[in-house]
Amino acid sequence: MHLKRLVAPAWPGLLRKVRTFVIAPAPGTHNSEISMPLGLWLRHMGLANTRREISHIVSKSTILVDGRRITDDKFVVGFMDILEIKEASVLKQVSFDNKGNLVLVDVKSKNKPSRIIGKTVVKGGKIQYNLFDGKNLLSDQKYNIGDTLVLEVPTQKVVSHLKLEKGANIILTRGKHKGQKGKVVRVDENKVTFDSNGEVETLKEYAFVIQ
Repeated sequence: MHLKRLVAPAWPGLLRKVRTFVIAPAPGTHNSEISMPLGLWLRHMGLANTRREISHIVSKSTILVDGRRITDDKFVVGFMDILEIKEASVLKQVSFDNKGNLVLVDVKSKNKPSRIIGKTVVKGGKIQYNLFDGKNLLSDQKYNIGDTLVLEVPTQKVVSHLKLEKGANIILTRGKHKGQKGKVVRVDENKVTFDSNGEVETLKEYAFVIQ
């Protein structure tokens, strides 16, 4: 399945007038504003140019996303996902630049931050946490919606807990300030005020706590 370039999201490196169609993303846990199909990331990194080259790399290489092997070039790789390509010695994470554009950044750790977007008490008294990337986590520990859990992948073991509170470092995932980073000044019921060369107010759900 293909997607017309003129209606595709503003993905990095996408030249809208070069070809008519581009790889369409498979249904996944990330929306198209914060993710891009694996095949386009391979092209963006300069590892492949044509769809045939992309298919060859995906079928012959050991490509891991959050520790799971991926063999579909349409699989969406999105914000905070860990992308590893063993044969090319690639270990990167999806993030935003300060203009809100998707970028890949080099990382040394395979630990992945994920924001808590919901929680439910389930049978047995444990809490099921709904995470930013669509995954769920069962735990006896109590965390707040809006906090970030740093997880070991693919085990999803909690490595650390980052609270959404005064002094926390955040990056915005939506809104007109998407990609902007700053330090939290104040947390209200539905809004967060942070300092980034001046105070900025944003919706609480846009704030993603980072280390």
